[in-house]
Amino acid sequence: MSSHLTHTASDKIVGFLFQFERMILRLTTLDSHGLVGIETDDDITVRIKDGEEFYDIYEQDKFSKASDPFKISRKELWNTILIWLKIAKNKPGNKQFYLVTNQKVSTQSFAHKISQAGDEKSVNECYKDFLIISKKAKGKRKEIIEEIQEYSESEIKAVFKAINLIDDSDQTFVSERVRDNLNLKNDPVYHLLFSDLLGWVYDQVTDKWKAGEAAFIEVRDFNEYYTNTLSKYLSKPFIEKAASLINIDPSNRIEYLEAIFVQKLRELVIDESLVLDAIDDFLRAKWEKSRFIQEFKLSKNDFQRFEAALIKRWKVIFEKLKLLHKGRDVIEVGALIYYQTIEHREKLGGFDTLEDYTTRGAYQKLSNKDKVIWKPT
Repeated sequence: MSSHLTHTASDKIVGFLFQFERMILRLTTLDSHGLVGIETDDDITVRIKDGEEFYDIYEQDKFSKASDPFKISRKELWNTILIWLKIAKNKPGNKQFYLVTNQKVSTQSFAHKISQAGDEKSVNECYKDFLIISKKAKGKRKEIIEEIQEYSESEIKAVFKAINLIDDSDQTFVSERVRDNLNLKNDPVYHLLFSDLLGWVYDQVTDKWKAGEAAFIEVRDFNEYYTNTLSKYLSKPFIEKAASLINIDPSNRIEYLEAIFVQKLRELVIDESLVLDAIDDFLRAKWEKSRFIQEFKLSKNDFQRFEAALIKRWKVIFEKLKLLHKGRDVIEVGALIYYQTIEHREKLGGFDTLEDYTTRGAYQKLSNKDKVIWKPT
């Protein structure tokens, strides 16, 4: 049972993150007069100012690990249509509704058919299909459809006509579409920037929720944060690649399985998976150092100062913990020294480093040269 709860919780979290990514995508498609909200009237609500009028977009986001969540056999589609009927009735004005999912929706499905209904004839056909479906509905779906049928035919048809569909066939990964919208082709910069944007949007939304406010973000505020953050990254003389973009093949590790820095870690009875992580940090830092020197013109002096700062910091930690834990098993003390030392990101060339491997890999290099040790003797 606990496994089921864990999977259910993880599915909800992934679905929630999908909404935040969709929110960022919407923010990057609007001019400075728009607003984008999350969990307000709908999963995502977009308000676009057109003169003195507002044009609204309502979006239902369904991230699914299985199949199309908008099948007629599932209640999600009917719940969504019911929500939109209530919105259409209570909030007059121009509206568009979007069904959004990461899954492929069949071109033969009812959801796809209503998304293509742009004229009176096709809308009428969708309504006839709806009546046929309603007669076969059972259980919870029947209850929801009966509630839908409390609305007039014209109200239902108006919502059908305003429905659009975005599925797997229409979209690449959301983050890639955001990158295209921002005209960013530099992968290392974009990876860091997207993470920053996601974090900023999350903070803005949760702050509004805590204050009991509707979680709307103005496009101009988003654009200001984006511009300032991009400027910060572009002013750096180097950009670290995200660890996930530097692939480490198992064959790359073979040469270092008996290296001095690896032997020192094994003396501390470090878990083997963490030893492999240390080798990966060492390799990433080594490869990136070469790239920084070639592409960004960082000098050997920059790296010498970087390593000198690491050694200075290590000495303080080493002497402090050796003194505090005098008489304790040296392997345990060595492990404490190691973990506290690598939990750090040192400046390089006077600029903050953003990837853990830059500092951790440098410490493994220093350990390999016996310039730092972990276990007191």
